[in-house]
Amino acid sequence: MVRVIVPATTANLGPGFDTMGLALDMYTEVIMEAGGEGIRIISEGEGSEELSNSEDNLIYKCAKKLFDSVEYEPKGLSVRIINGIPLSRGLGSSASAIIAGLLAAREISAANISDYELLKMATEVEGHPDNVAPALFGGFVLSRMEGKEIIYRKVDVDDKLLAVVAIPEFELPTEKSRAILPRTVSREDAIFNIGNASLLVYSLLMKDYSLLRKAMNDRLHEPYRIPLVPGLEEVKRKALGAGAFSAALSGAGPTVIAFADEHSSESVRSAMEEGFRSAGIDSDVRILNLQNKGAIVYR
Repeated sequence: MVRVIVPATTANLGPGFDTMGLALDMYTEVIMEAGGEGIRIISEGEGSEELSNSEDNLIYKCAKKLFDSVEYEPKGLSVRIINGIPLSRGLGSSASAIIAGLLAAREISAANISDYELLKMATEVEGHPDNVAPALFGGFVLSRMEGKEIIYRKVDVDDKLLAVVAIPEFELPTEKSRAILPRTVSREDAIFNIGNASLLVYSLLMKDYSLLRKAMNDRLHEPYRIPLVPGLEEVKRKALGAGAFSAALSGAGPTVIAFADEHSSESVRSAMEEGFRSAGIDSDVRILNLQNKGAIVYR
């Protein structure tokens, strides 16, 4: 039997579209055991009523992908999923599931597969590495694709920096949020994002959070997604007004993430909740630590 715990993630962080991700202190847990007869899947926690308990379950499909790659076939398999990450909210629930399935399968099969090879398998499923990389490695991860290869680097983040995530009551499928984006952007907007992405990396590396407010501004995806997230601009405005270092859409949305310290985090939490409420939307606003350990495997 193996137990795997995988963190939630926030991607983009404003200007780092499809290239930056950060692990958060919220988790999907999977307990997997080979033996018995057939495939037995039980789901609990966030969105459990929406999760499949059959062979099209994402965690099982990823486990089978790894099993097939090493020609391992368990006689039976039991999978228990305890999900703590809201679905379709821009918090990397699918990335966490993908990493959990692959890691658990690697342990069950005793496969000689490196973390890098596992990351490549995860990216094949997810389509891009910005969420799956921090879900696996933790911390702040910069990544990009080069053909079938992935270039990435992980940086540990300051444990005094807190994430305040405002999770609205409605879901926003990633496919819908990506479909609204333009295929081309202006040179001016591209240069703007390159500059801000560079400042964002410096800010996190040097713990110079005075830069974050400007560094997390984006022109490549967030402006186009405003119509999909009622209250987005007001939630960000209120977060900044309450003392947040910065605020942005988390991943493809609809969650809004702000960064704060221990002195302002509670005020920021209340302000973001009020921001969504003013748009007629209920939200669950949580104060989270950043997570540097990545996925954890227990045998």
